[in-house]
Amino acid sequence: MTDDRGTSAPAGAAPTGPTAEGAAAEGAAAPGPAGPPPRVTVAHPRTLAARSSHPLPGSRALVADDLGRQTPLGDVYLRSLIRTQLRLAALVVGTLAVVLGLLPVLLATEPGVRDTTVAGVPLPWLVIGVAVHPVILALAWVYQRQARKNEAEFADLVERS
Repeated sequence: MTDDRGTSAPAGAAPTGPTAEGAAAEGAAAPGPAGPPPRVTVAHPRTLAARSSHPLPGSRALVADDLGRQTPLGDVYLRSLIRTQLRLAALVVGTLAVVLGLLPVLLATEPGVRDTTVAGVPLPWLVIGVAVHPVILALAWVYQRQARKNEAEFADLVERS
């Protein structure tokens, strides 16, 4: 008699090797329940994506997931928000610089404005001391309103994904 390796075994010896173990295991297995079925987690895909380090197959990656894991795509989204806010800030500061920069030019070139008084107070003092502040407050209000709108749009983008 030969075994699987091609060597001969004695006539009375029991077969050894994979065939003997397989036959013994098949005969020893009792028919019946194989055990409890495997556990399955049932959850919303976004919940599963948040738990795993990579998106589920067949689902698109979430913006919030990209932001949280600091992926290159999340970096693009965040830089876009920062760039939008920076552009808004530059526009507001530029407007303020033009308004405040034109006041000295106006007062230096127009002697009639420079010499005018209102209720005994020189007009340049009133313009610089009083009239500039509502302009600054208006620009601050516009900036705050637009910045909140930009952030709300970004938050909607993150929630929609």
